Amino acid sequence: GYEDQAQNDWQSLFKLVQGHIEGGPETYYEPDGNVYAVAVGTSFYESCFAPESIDLSFSATAFHWLTSCPADIPDALHSACTADPATKKAFGERARKDWTRILSKRAAELKPGGQLVVANFATDENGSFLGRTPGKQCMHSNFSDLWLKVAGAEVHAQTNFPNEYRALDACRAAFENPFVGLALRSIETDVVPCPYHEEWVSGPKTDARAAAEYFVPTTRTWSNSTFVSGATRAGRSPGEAAAMADDMFA
Repeated sequence: GYEDQAQNDWQSLFKLVQGHIEGGPETYYEPDGNVYAVAVGTSFYESCFAPESIDLSFSATAFHWLTSCPADIPDALHSACTADPATKKAFGERARKDWTRILSKRAAELKPGGQLVVANFATDENGSFLGRTPGKQCMHSNFSDLWLKVAGAEVHAQTNFPNEYRALDACRAAFENPFVGLALRSIETDVVPCPYHEEWVSGPKTDARAAAEYFVPTTRTWSNSTFVSGATRAGRSPGEAAAMADDMFA
């Protein structure tokens, strides 16, 4: 079973499952086998499958998205980069409530003895998170600088990622809540090297612009809507907002 937002690209998923993508991976699906593929366009903050119907639930890089932005971020675009105590507290509390809700919904869907495996963006003990490792540039800081230059201060101030990269303690604490209904078996963080950076350093691509054009889509797919939303929130028309985002990634 697959879950995603209703407006997302389901055709690509269905073509992948059916093995209809030229040059794509081999499909696991066998029309006459005992494997069935289903999809649901419902938010993971709601019930997505029938109670006690799932043996194994898996999610990758999704649960850092919050139900809403609990506050405007005065000094950054992302909560991971703010130095404002009140903003940190607001995002932490929103993330705590959202994480508890996510886990309780997944617990209800699991069969007795079922398991949930989550690979999620987090902040580790060294302060590393998506786009930032110590001693290197920070992706979200670069986003902020570029967006300020392209969109201006008014739009920049209205732009906030509804994200929180939870620390391990914050992830672990939810399992102490009996409302969640899950037992924690293991939890850890690890730094995953950026494959685009690794490829650039190793040398297959030597043209900087070509490498950037190859890399940009993987960041734009999940961030574009936040930039457009910030611009429209500041009073720009949808067309103007889309053009600003285009300039951002040009």
